[in-house]
Amino acid sequence: MQPAIYELKKQILELERVGYIKHPEDIRKVLTRIRSICDEIEEGTVDIQDHPIQYKVINRLPFLLKPILKKDYFKGDYLEKFAVERTMQLKEADALITHNNFWKEHEDVKGNVFGSLPVEMMTANSVSKLLQMGWHEANVNVIDFKMKEIKEKAISRFCEKNFEQFILVKEKATGTYLALQYEAKKTHL
Repeated sequence: MQPAIYELKKQILELERVGYIKHPEDIRKVLTRIRSICDEIEEGTVDIQDHPIQYKVINRLPFLLKPILKKDYFKGDYLEKFAVERTMQLKEADALITHNNFWKEHEDVKGNVFGSLPVEMMTANSVSKLLQMGWHEANVNVIDFKMKEIKEKAISRFCEKNFEQFILVKEKATGTYLALQYEAKKTHL
């Protein structure tokens, strides 16, 4: 932790220097670096075991989920191609506007599901078309975190540790963090 504290001190001095010069872009860069260092220090010293995450399943909804068909999906351009295919399939099923409206209300923070939509928001025809295109049905537990003063990184680590398939979202209207935990046949290779 000592190197991080030393780096934090250096960046605070740098902030003082660029503050005198009054270059807003330089100030933003230094502040971003300071925040990053603070997060690193906090992440290295706060253990989730010491601060249990309190949560409650507040709803269970049927979703459709587009499966990931590659083990290392972050390598190469798989996710870009996946997104293009997802968009084409949603258009063909007349569900793209519904999909976009749903995800505009929920900021995607972290997760390993890259194509999903609540069944109740779609027409029966859209659901049928997406199922024919290889989308899977999944029950999704909507999980509310009952702690007001909790860090996004702590919730993210909790989800990664406890849920095989999930999306951590932040509701734009309320600022509340929710996890969507997908209960489906494994859709990742």
